Amino acid sequence: MSEAYWNECEDWMNLTVGYKTYKVVQAHSLDSKFLGEACHAESLIYIEKTQKETEKINTLLHELIHIIFSVSGLHPILGKKKLEEGIVECVANMLTDTFKRNPELIQLLHDECKV
Repeated sequence: MSEAYWNECEDWMNLTVGYKTYKVVQAHSLDSKFLGEACHAESLIYIEKTQKETEKINTLLHELIHIIFSVSGLHPILGKKKLEEGIVECVANMLTDTFKRNPELIQLLHDECKV
């Protein structure tokens, strides 16, 4: 997919991962089966804006993990799209749940990881 599949884009934030900075936008997907997309060539992350807040965070984490795999060089090692997607989905779901259930962890990360 590409930006042709997204409209009504609104800037949300910028995220720097490794050597790249990605613009994160909330948008409306023209294909209802997509909740998010990471476009490496365009340095963009699209998040479906009609999702509830927890789902938006989960989708953002999901796309961020894809980017981490790509930028770190792990993407070609995984090789198979289904394998990567399964790992990403599992990790994103568990991180979202862990962060939601443990707000003190978020506070600790915020306090200790200041740059």
